Amino acid sequence: MVARVESGELDLLFSYDDTRLDRPHLRRSPVITGQRIIVVANASHPLFQRKRIDARELREQQWCIPAPGSRVRHHLQAAFHALDLPAPDQGVVVSDMGMTLSLLQRSHFVAALPQRTADQFAAGNLARELPFRLSGRLDPVMMVWNDALSPRASAKVFRDFVRSYALSHGYVRN
Repeated sequence: MVARVESGELDLLFSYDDTRLDRPHLRRSPVITGQRIIVVANASHPLFQRKRIDARELREQQWCIPAPGSRVRHHLQAAFHALDLPAPDQGVVVSDMGMTLSLLQRSHFVAALPQRTADQFAAGNLARELPFRLSGRLDPVMMVWNDALSPRASAKVFRDFVRSYALSHGYVRN
């Protein structure tokens, strides 16, 4: 996709920050700061009855397992590896946030989510953060464009809107 932004085929790319974006004409602007990964479940999950959750016990739960190749899955695997445990493998591989939410609400699944998503679920009483802290953080999300090309008017307006919104809503700092 980076090549498509360089050629002008794509006006904007939203991506986690990555060294592959270090190209002469590419510019990037953060739209979401780096985030912790939070483990959540529905409020009636039996794990909430416990004062402390052991990593082995958490690993054995039914998980909404992030899709292969996703950053959340990578960080989930790394976090359990740091605890000398294999990553969770019981549950369902899910790449859709709607399906994740449905599984969390209808059953006793757990899921690893970016902090902002977990906060939104909690604000809507859709899921709660489990008292277990995973190591690692997701990289910031960047908006990327080719500064050597003249942007289409609509792309420039959208880019300015996204930057303004991200700043005014605290997703990034100035």
